[in-house]
Amino acid sequence: MAEKRWTVQINRDGKHFTLRPFHIVIATSYLGRPLLPTLPERDQFIGEVFHGTDFKGPSQYVGKKVVVVGASQTAADICQDLALNGVGSVTMIQRSSTSVVTIDWVRTLLDILWPANKDPSIGDFRAAAMPLLLLKQIHVSMKEKRLAYHKEVHEGLMNAGFKLNEDPDGAGQGILLFQRGGGELTLLPHICLFFTCF
Repeated sequence: MAEKRWTVQINRDGKHFTLRPFHIVIATSYLGRPLLPTLPERDQFIGEVFHGTDFKGPSQYVGKKVVVVGASQTAADICQDLALNGVGSVTMIQRSSTSVVTIDWVRTLLDILWPANKDPSIGDFRAAAMPLLLLKQIHVSMKEKRLAYHKEVHEGLMNAGFKLNEDPDGAGQGILLFQRGGGELTLLPHICLFFTCF
C-alpha cells in the first residue's frame, strides 16, 4: 500500500503474470463494435448506407436528402451537424424510446465523483466500487428533480413526436446502459445508420 500501486494477476493462455501498475483503465468497450444490419434490397439503393462511426462531416451532403436511423447521442450529433451546414433535408428515425438528459445535468453528476482539482483515481475507485442496485436507487430517488430540470427540453421533444424513456422504475439514462445494453441513450453512442439520397 505504501507504494500506491495495484497488484494485477493475469492469466494469458495458461501463463500467469503479475503487474504492478499505478493506474488501471477499464476499457472494455461495453457497447461493442459498430453494427450495420443487413437490409433487404440494399443493393438496389443508389445512395450511401453506412454506420454513424464512418460519418466524416456534412460537406459532401450539402443539398442532398439524408436519413439518420437512430436517436442516440451519435445520431443527434450527426443530424445537428448536417442541419446546421446546408444539407437539403435531414430526417431522424427513432427506432425505440430514448432517454434524454443535458450535458449540464451529466456534468453535475460527474463533478460529484470527479471534482475539479482532486485526485481522479479516488473518483475512479468510487465509481467502480458502487453496487449497481444502489446506483439505481440513487438515480430513482433523483427522478423528480431530473424531470423538473429537463421539463422544457422534454416537452419540446414530445411535442415533436419524440418518444422518451426514463426506465420502468424511473432511474433514467444512467441505468439504461446496464439494463438495455445501450439502446437509445443520449450522451452514449449506439447504432446509427446513415443514408443519403440523391
